[in-house]
Amino acid sequence: MGDSKQTASEFVYQGWRKKQIPVPRIPGAAPITEVRCTPYGDFFIRGVIDTPTCFERGPILCWPQWARFVRVVVPKQYTHVELQPASRSSSFPTRCRARFADPRECDELLTSASGQNWDVLRYQGPPATAVLEFKGGPGHSNVEHFSFDGTRSTMLANKHSPFRGTIQIPGPGLIQINQEGPWHLELQS
Repeated sequence: MGDSKQTASEFVYQGWRKKQIPVPRIPGAAPITEVRCTPYGDFFIRGVIDTPTCFERGPILCWPQWARFVRVVVPKQYTHVELQPASRSSSFPTRCRARFADPRECDELLTSASGQNWDVLRYQGPPATAVLEFKGGPGHSNVEHFSFDGTRSTMLANKHSPFRGTIQIPGPGLIQINQEGPWHLELQS
């Protein structure tokens, strides 16, 4: 933990308290934060810039309520991620394990993909149109496209679920789905 020899696949945190974790840099790739949580977990994942000359908390990257497994892209400007239980007085203490994944570990979008919560897909094809469906209950959901190195991002959809419609994928990159519940993404031919 905190060792400079840490690899992308090791769990760097296990616990239930607020924790700030340094983000390992993977040359040419945006790190992916992967968190596994106890049932009824309710926590925030926030990007943080923490250098000798600057300390700044960024917006919440992910607030996966009740999710047991999530993945999110850590934009390049952040040096750390902060895991924080959403409630101090919960009757279900959130215990989680966090690790950083290489984007090559994410599923690849070839024709279609489905999932249950926040996730990240790799897309290596040309610009394309895809049908997006958020099947969950009412709530805010979005899809964001990141360059593979995490330096650029584009919002592809920002909707309230349930929703079904088309989105334009600008080309190769990482596709982050932010949805509390079932979702489906299918490329059109």
